[in-house]
Amino acid sequence: MTLTGRVEERSLTPVIERLCRSVDGVVTVHQSLGHSYDDLGSDLEPPRLRGTAGTGHRTPVRRT
Repeated sequence: MTLTGRVEERSLTPVIERLCRSVDGVVTVHQSLGHSYDDLGSDLEPPRLRGTAGTGHRTPVRRT
């Protein structure tokens, strides 16, 4: 099985891999998942999303 795409947080990648490996018939999992936020290698808080009402657009905001 090959996984590609993007997840919000880096910590989700191993969870997704374990779930895929637990499926009957899956022998190998290869992944090239990207992430929007590295929640494993940073002391920063996750980005807060500020929504713009009605447009469906969200802008990540980092605290400094």
